[in-house]
Amino acid sequence: IISIFCLLITIISYLSSKKLRTSENGQLLINLCLALIGLYVTFIFAIHSTPVIGLCAFVAAALQYFFLVSFMIMAAEAISLYMKLVVVLGRNIPHFVMKATLISWVSPII
Repeated sequence: IISIFCLLITIISYLSSKKLRTSENGQLLINLCLALIGLYVTFIFAIHSTPVIGLCAFVAAALQYFFLVSFMIMAAEAISLYMKLVVVLGRNIPHFVMKATLISWVSPII
């Protein structure tokens, strides 16, 4: 519960500052915080849903989904950092954050 509260504070602070909100790293961090909040809330809900088999299976699938989304957003942050630090004079991927977040949130469904 403390982690959820701190993630909410992080989201609020990033959304309140235009400089942080518009940067690529800020947008990826906001998405990561949202995925982690979903993961934590689902985990708390999973603790109480074990007696009902259908609900338990749904919550397990939701946990797996949020884990995969979190890992994919972390990978997108790593790629973004690599592109900024190592490939300084290389090509820039247009609309990288939009593409990365779309892939990160949709592909774990498959």
